[in-house]
Amino acid sequence: MVRADSALNVTINNGGTESWYVQMSKSNIRLKKGEKYRVTFKAKSPSQRTANIYLGKSTTPWTSYGGTTILTTDTFAVYTFIFDMTTTDNSARMAVDLGKSNVDFSIRDIVIESIVLQVPKEKYKLNVSVNSYIDDSVEKPLGYVTFDPATSDSIFEEGSTVKLTAIPLVDDFEFAHWEGDLGSTDSSVTIFVNSNISVKAVFDTLKYSLNIDIEGEGSVSPESGDYLPGNLQITATPAYGYEFLVWRGNVGDADTTNATISVDINSDKNITAVFTVKTNTDFFDTNGFELQIFPNPVKSDATILYSVKKRDKISLNVYDIYGKKVDVLINKTHEQGKYNITFNTDNLPSGIYLLNLKSSSHAVVKRMIINK
Repeated sequence: MVRADSALNVTINNGGTESWYVQMSKSNIRLKKGEKYRVTFKAKSPSQRTANIYLGKSTTPWTSYGGTTILTTDTFAVYTFIFDMTTTDNSARMAVDLGKSNVDFSIRDIVIESIVLQVPKEKYKLNVSVNSYIDDSVEKPLGYVTFDPATSDSIFEEGSTVKLTAIPLVDDFEFAHWEGDLGSTDSSVTIFVNSNISVKAVFDTLKYSLNIDIEGEGSVSPESGDYLPGNLQITATPAYGYEFLVWRGNVGDADTTNATISVDINSDKNITAVFTVKTNTDFFDTNGFELQIFPNPVKSDATILYSVKKRDKISLNVYDIYGKKVDVLINKTHEQGKYNITFNTDNLPSGIYLLNLKSSSHAVVKRMIINK
């Protein structure tokens, strides 16, 4: 065996009757369990011949881990083989069996390397659609969907993450939800691609939230809810013994003292209808019972006298001038008769208050002034 021109050249005079009669080898090669190895080399011979090249144990049994049989010609050619190690061998050998032939052999550029094979990833289709509407007998989309990363064919490799964003095209419409292989109400979502996926962006008529609060006692029509864009007429109706006072909140240019107003629904709105207890003498109903306050104005303790003409459930509530209930003095069933209670006003600031005495069929209101 002679080394020349960076090659190992083997001259064979008697190849024998077995392939291993003539053999060249390299020992003390470390191979690790679980690794994949690739062996690459160049070889030639003056005329055609075969040779067995393999890596295996360097002692008996002469187990082969991987190898190949090559056919060489008079020109150096590249040969390669790949094998997996199922055990660790720190003293493996590489052998080249050249017996059974008298044709010389040359080998060079031997490389043994651990490799990780790149398995081609599957590719999947991400089908995206949107709902539509009819305009002059023509079907038109209500919106569109953007891809990040951008794509021209909606094809993505397995394991890709794709951000989808649904955007409306038509006024007074908004994104509602996704349908298909995706369930979400977020207009922007991220999808992990591991199969063919079909999703649909659904757009719906835009609606705004109208929240109506009530101070005092009364009702409002229509009530709180979600409404289409446009002007919405809202009416405040006071309860028995109350009158409408004012609107507060997002009412725009509407007359806030009018019980019926028109509100432009162009965004989410919060409004409040304020009702106050009636204080005019026409409201007093002394046929059912009577109500008196001493002293009035009062600085601290007020004595409240009232009479009940028949057995009934009686309530006595205190309201500020805006109709907000600030205290509950009585709420129980009374027998016929006269009653009195002491009302301590220390926790209330100076001002005008209304005491509302009610039964199942009658009511009376008295004005009380706190002057500290």
